[in-house]
Amino acid sequence: MSLDLTPLGQAGEWLAGAATLKAFLARVLGPATDQFAGILSDEMAGWRKELAARREQRFLRIGCRAAQQLDAAKVEPVQIPDYIALPLLESATLVDDESLQEKWASLLANAATPNSEVTVSAIFPKILASLSPRQAKFLDVVFDYSYRRIFIKIKPIASKTIVNHSRMTEEQLSNAVVNSSFRWAGWADPWEKDRTIDHLTGQGVLRVEKAIDPASYSVIGATLFADAGIKMPPRWRSNVAIRTQAFYELTIVGAEFVMACRPLERRP
Repeated sequence: MSLDLTPLGQAGEWLAGAATLKAFLARVLGPATDQFAGILSDEMAGWRKELAARREQRFLRIGCRAAQQLDAAKVEPVQIPDYIALPLLESATLVDDESLQEKWASLLANAATPNSEVTVSAIFPKILASLSPRQAKFLDVVFDYSYRRIFIKIKPIASKTIVNHSRMTEEQLSNAVVNSSFRWAGWADPWEKDRTIDHLTGQGVLRVEKAIDPASYSVIGATLFADAGIKMPPRWRSNVAIRTQAFYELTIVGAEFVMACRPLERRP
């Protein structure tokens, strides 16, 4: 029996491997293969039915939340382009976490808003699908910290404005976390911070730059003087290591992504 695995997305790739498995079993089990293959087919059919039911329940929750947001904002929704709608719904219906479901609902609502001030890119469903609940929460912390640093807030606030206020040192990033409800796992997962920042950087929503610590400027000057054969000032020491410090900031895509995954504001 041939199964249509297209609606299952990536899960279908695994199920498609059943054909290869059947050929393998035919060689190692012989006549018993047909009986086993029948059992496998029944199991897959049952699993597929249960998966469809779970995805339907998730779709109802996410769709209802999106509809509520649009209704509260008094917005008449428009049809979402297929290149956004299809990956959005396919990925959203695989998520059980409520905080992520809320973001999927907001992304759906923003995409359905006509003449929206919030940009919804076709890459956003892919980015959101790649985030764990904690990674998404940390990204919110960075965004909120950047937003609070804007002295004069005249809406609509452009994503570029938020990006321009998002650059922070390691110390400022730590302060942003301390002043939020988010906390790193610490000893339970000592690499969580590095892994999260690496992932967000890889997704193009966060940028990390290394710069020379101003305290090391004299060291660089001393090195240049020495290379040029010029007597350097006494206060410049050349036997001190040059230090660098990390700077973190949102990208334009990152700022737009966070805004697209936030609930619609009520419009007058």
